[in-house]
Amino acid sequence: MQEKKKAWPALKHGAFAKTAVLPGEDAAAFNKLRKDLLAEFLPCGTFETDIVEDLARLSWRKRNLGTYYLAELARQRYVTIEQESKPPNRFDDPDKEEREAAHSVAIERARKELGPGFQLVLMGEAATLEHHAKQITVEERLEARIDRALRRLLFVRGLKSMPSSKSS
Repeated sequence: MQEKKKAWPALKHGAFAKTAVLPGEDAAAFNKLRKDLLAEFLPCGTFETDIVEDLARLSWRKRNLGTYYLAELARQRYVTIEQESKPPNRFDDPDKEEREAAHSVAIERARKELGPGFQLVLMGEAATLEHHAKQITVEERLEARIDRALRRLLFVRGLKSMPSSKSS
């Protein structure tokens, strides 16, 4: 499917870069959750804000896991629609124009039938639980490295704040 190669624009830029809100989900509800958590925890500084942003994103994904299941159903239905739209089998292969016409018919039918779910089909792998699990694994490894560096920084700061003993 040619259109699957396109990346969903919201995944490339801005607040949606970590797949916070998927097509069909309520972006306003996500923003409200995010603002509520920022107000509740009152983060001070970049690190604390980043942690609260992660809390918002992870809470949102937990609340909306059903979107991944919807995406899988939409992908399965799209494959069926594509199969049903293929030109009939003949001894000779259908020409390129006939294949493209059948593909266009399948896309239009899927757009109408799947509605917002069709956008999840276009996202391809990015709208799968497997992709989300891989993303979390990478994030956890990065967070472990950040935690280690932060502990070292705090240790050094603690050493620097200790009163120095002057030799007599």
